[in-house]
Amino acid sequence: MKITLRSGGVISAVGVGLSLAVVPTGPASAAPEIQVRCNDIPGLIGAINDANTSGGRIRPASRCT
Repeated sequence: MKITLRSGGVISAVGVGLSLAVVPTGPASAAPEIQVRCNDIPGLIGAINDANTSGGRIRPASRCT
């Protein structure tokens, strides 16, 4: 009976430890959004480089593909 209680306690401790590992540590900050005008190739290259370093998103001008 003592062996069962000990192994149950170990399993409980491991379960609590794993559940705490999943809890986020704080709110995530929003990545900056980088806007690019149509036909602005140097601006697009700069936006790609900025997005790669800061984790931001690139938003092209409306109706620009």
